[in-house]
Amino acid sequence: MYNITRDGCMMLVMGFTGKTAAAVKECYINAFNWMAEQLSRRLAMGEEMQHRYAIKETRSKLKGTIGSRLMNERKKEKRVLAVEHEHIMQVTQPDLLSL
Repeated sequence: MYNITRDGCMMLVMGFTGKTAAAVKECYINAFNWMAEQLSRRLAMGEEMQHRYAIKETRSKLKGTIGSRLMNERKKEKRVLAVEHEHIMQVTQPDLLSL
C-alpha cells in the first residue's frame, strides 16, 4: 500500500492514459477554469466598485467646498465612505492566508 498526497496523485494521473485518466484530467481543467473565472469576476466587481466609489468621493469633496452648510453633510458622508473604501480594499486585495 502507498500513501500519496493529492498533488502527488495528480502528478501520477497526469501521466496516465485511458478514459478514467482523461476524465480526471478534464475535471482538473474544468476546476482550474472555474477558479480563473471566479478571480476575473472578483476583479471586474472590484473595478466597478472602485469606479462608483471615486464618483461618490468626488461629489462629496465638491459638496465640502461649496459651503459650511454642506460641510456637515460631507463630514457624515466621509465616515460612510471610509467604511465603503475599506470594504472595497478587502474585496480587491484579499488576504492571501484566508483563501
